[in-house]
Amino acid sequence: TARQQLQLFALHQALFVEPLNGGAAPIRLTPWRMQVAGADWSPDGTHVLFNSRTPQGDIMVPGLAIYEVRDDGTGLRKLSPLPPSSWAISGSYSPDGKWIVYGAGRDVTLNSGRTIHRDLVIQRLGTTQVTPITNSLELDGWPSWGSGAH
Repeated sequence: TARQQLQLFALHQALFVEPLNGGAAPIRLTPWRMQVAGADWSPDGTHVLFNSRTPQGDIMVPGLAIYEVRDDGTGLRKLSPLPPSSWAISGSYSPDGKWIVYGAGRDVTLNSGRTIHRDLVIQRLGTTQVTPITNSLELDGWPSWGSGAH
């Protein structure tokens, strides 16, 4: 898995992996209809985090979400528990692989009752609890948690 690269094919936006040294055919991880945008490997290299987009390439449209899939294309699941009127953009795993961070927007009302507009949120994997980590009138998006190395 550390020896594979992620590829987005421009015309239809499906997500593929292929060995860095070549030889093997690329493996499609997502259906073409998902219109994948942005991708991040889990720290252990077994999963990929990505967000959906519209066929026109729009990324901030209501209903777009964060998903995860295994490196062999199985186990596809939606992670962002946002209402249909909101959107989620580009995420990243925490260095320990237990959390994700992503941009969320369009007047999202969280479990806490707080409404966010275009902020970064964190979510513990395996839960639907979303916690904002920014509070900005500007668009906060495309986060990267980083490697955790000091």
